[in-house]
Amino acid sequence: MGDLIEFLKQREVSEEIIQTLENEKIDASVISLMTDEELKTYLPSYGDRLAVFGFCRRRGSSRKSALFERLKSKLSKRKLSEEDGSSTRQEEHSQTTHKRNALKRNRKIEIGWMHYDEDTEVFKQVRARRGGGTRKIDICKDAKKRDILQVATGLFFPDGGNIQGPLTDFDCDLKDYQEMIVDDALTVGELYHVTKLNILRFYLTTKKNKMTAFRVPAQVCIHLQKLKRVLKTKPLLLLSLQSKHLLHLKQSAMMCHTLKTLQTITFHNLPRSL
Repeated sequence: MGDLIEFLKQREVSEEIIQTLENEKIDASVISLMTDEELKTYLPSYGDRLAVFGFCRRRGSSRKSALFERLKSKLSKRKLSEEDGSSTRQEEHSQTTHKRNALKRNRKIEIGWMHYDEDTEVFKQVRARRGGGTRKIDICKDAKKRDILQVATGLFFPDGGNIQGPLTDFDCDLKDYQEMIVDDALTVGELYHVTKLNILRFYLTTKKNKMTAFRVPAQVCIHLQKLKRVLKTKPLLLLSLQSKHLLHLKQSAMMCHTLKTLQTITFHNLPRSL
């Protein structure tokens, strides 16, 4: 009521009209419900009535805005409180999960297979349709790199081989989810503790070993054995052998010069006609 009275005084409305409004308890909230004809009984001036109606609308709008701001503030505080509570619950749940996992003897891990591509000179993951894919297994949390390697080779090289060839043809290693070589001394449990991951992923890596690149065909080996026996037991028979046969043996031996069996063999003593 006080704001309305001050507004009427600024409009130079007579004290008698202001007193009448006070006696009738007509304040801004009541005026907002009145029609122009009803207010005319108390305010004969048309300009005063328009001004009073405008004052009451602005006051009501301001009041609604203040209420809205208070409501918005309360909702924001409630939302923050709920988020804090949710975050706290998530942290508690995470801590509980870690504690529960710490008591487990076995942990679940994922194992994939990456094979070295000679053309691009990078390791590429082998898809499931080619015998790779990702396998999930339970393993003792005290298991180390050698234990995981043993499991991985058994998974991807059943019976000692797969479509890439026998396991003995490859140099094998183990990488983690970041494709870094796994430390020999770390256990699965320690890796879980350090990384804080929900599940660990490892990759068996394979690369053709050097001996595979120089593998000697069986037929060549037979010729080498024959040549070795000839040179060792009956060197004089060299002259009676056909030149074509000796030339074939010599070429076969040159293909396999890295073999230890050729260390004692020299071709300088062979006849030039060969």
